[in-house]
Parts: sequence; structure tokens; C-alpha cells
Amino acid sequence: MLAFTNPECREIGEAMRAAGLSFAFYKEDNLFQTSQAKDVLDLLRAIAEPDDRTLRARAFLTAFFALDLADLAPRPDDADPLLRQLFEWRDLALAGDFGGLFAASSSKAASCAARSV
Repeated sequence: MLAFTNPECREIGEAMRAAGLSFAFYKEDNLFQTSQAKDVLDLLRAIAEPDDRTLRARAFLTAFFALDLADLAPRPDDADPLLRQLFEWRDLALAGDFGGLFAASSSKAASCAARSV
């Protein structure tokens, strides 16, 4: 979302927070220390190495997948649709289709946020 002034940004941010949506302000001090930035980093690491169970688990606990610890234990590798999702996103990244990657991961995060409300 775009806004013209800082007060407008704060107002939009408050509305998004009330709706349970994650957000971060561009050019905010410590932007890369926010939980949203850490979620993106965890997701990108898992996309880069989807076979790494630790990286995958960290990504699955982010807002992009919205799983909790109890959901992680019974996940079989061979038939896991979330693992397939990571591989699909990795294929987009390897093909240089970053627009497709960001659109797919953003819509995934939005659908998870909608389910958790």
C-alpha cells in the first residue's frame, strides 16, 4: 500500500494490524529487523534449499504458511504439498521469474492470514 504521509501510513498500519495482516513500513528504521523481514528471509532460505528440513520448518512457521509446531511433526516428505510449493517457488526463482515468485508467495501469505482470522 502507498500513502502520502507518515500519519497516513500509521493509520493504515493500525487498520492492517487490527485485521490481523502483517506489514512493514518502507524506509522504517530497523526495517530488516522486523518479524516480517525475518519471515521473508526464512522463506527465501527454504526456497533456495527446500531439501533442508530445518530451513523448511522455519519457513513453515512463518506467516507464509502459518503452521504451528504441532503441524510440523507429521509432515511426510514424499507427499507434502507444502514441500512441493517450495520446489515450485524455487523453480520460479531459478528461471528468474521473481515477479511470479513474489506474486505466488504473497497470495499464499494472504490466504494463510485470512484463514487465521
